[in-house]
Amino acid sequence: MKEELKKVMSDEFNSLERLLDLLLTQQQFLIKKDVFGLDKMVVEIQKVNKEVASSEMSRLKLVGDKTMKDLLREISDESLNKIYLNMRGLLEKIKFQKDSNELLIKQGLVFTTKVLNAINPNGNTAKTYNCYGKTR
Repeated sequence: MKEELKKVMSDEFNSLERLLDLLLTQQQFLIKKDVFGLDKMVVEIQKVNKEVASSEMSRLKLVGDKTMKDLLREISDESLNKIYLNMRGLLEKIKFQKDSNELLIKQGLVFTTKVLNAINPNGNTAKTYNCYGKTR
């Protein structure tokens, strides 16, 4: 079981590394305001998320209802412990990058909303013309 768990955790770690790389690339597209690049990134991120979820499910099947900390104490394998600690650090990096990307997206939306409000201050009503050429 120990070797199988190492393999599953290594696969999950590799998938998480790819996810972090994709999030960094997404950040570059957000900065450049490359909409088509962002659209491609969504598909790639979803694919890697499925890989991570699959690895996580495999790991949970092996571990059962035990926590990883308890399992690592029982097994007391240095390489497995190292993989676990590296994975935790990588997850923190991913969370930070995800939050950064969300902030960039929110800033872009606020800017777009302000520009739209400047163009059309009464954004609630659509401007139409009546038969006399007056706007409603």
